[in-house]
Amino acid sequence: MTARRHGKIVAKAIAEIREFYEMGYVSLRDFPEHFSGGKGRELAAKLGITLDHLEKARLFAREYSKAELGRFYREIEAGGFRVGIQHAIRLLRLPEMSQRWKFLKLTIQSRWSCRQLADAVQELTGRLPQAGRLPKIGNQVDVIRQLRKISWQWRQLRKAIVRFEEKPGTVAANGILKNRRFKNRLERCDEAIEKLYRCVLESAQTIPKPAGAKPKTGRKSRRNTTESFSWDSFRTW
Repeated sequence: MTARRHGKIVAKAIAEIREFYEMGYVSLRDFPEHFSGGKGRELAAKLGITLDHLEKARLFAREYSKAELGRFYREIEAGGFRVGIQHAIRLLRLPEMSQRWKFLKLTIQSRWSCRQLADAVQELTGRLPQAGRLPKIGNQVDVIRQLRKISWQWRQLRKAIVRFEEKPGTVAANGILKNRRFKNRLERCDEAIEKLYRCVLESAQTIPKPAGAKPKTGRKSRRNTTESFSWDSFRTW
């Protein structure tokens, strides 16, 4: 990538952040405290963005003064790295401004992606990053697909925890994994997820097949059967 092209990319990123800031700044001027009576959704629709994105723009404008915003731009320009809106949103998870400047410099120096920055912020704060896209739900099939995904991820996590406990030399004798209350709650979660998954299977049976769909032949699928349910059935998905 040529220096000229790279400079254009950085300049574009700064312009996007400036526009993001201005959206939040103007909305704070018109609605200093909070939106009322659906005004937020109306304004977001007028700007062509989601209400969530607008709220993040308001938070960004509330946390950074004009002078601090100028410093933000200079840091990006000096570092020559494209720091985008999503980077800026993730920096807001840090409570102290000094921490934000430090992590902005680290992002530029290390060429961190948004995910890498979010992981670094989480490691420092111990909190899960709030930024990120919501799952796309367009119909009931999407709902079932997302619930099935969550069920599978939970099962994999439980396997990993058991494997960690059984690993020789594991130092967890007095840790949370040996806490009886914690173990009981994990077991309750297992039961709840299993019930959820059974419900997902039953719901899947009520969804009509697309017109012209042909039944599958060959190996019998477990997707639409509740009688033979077991956690092992996840392996067939």
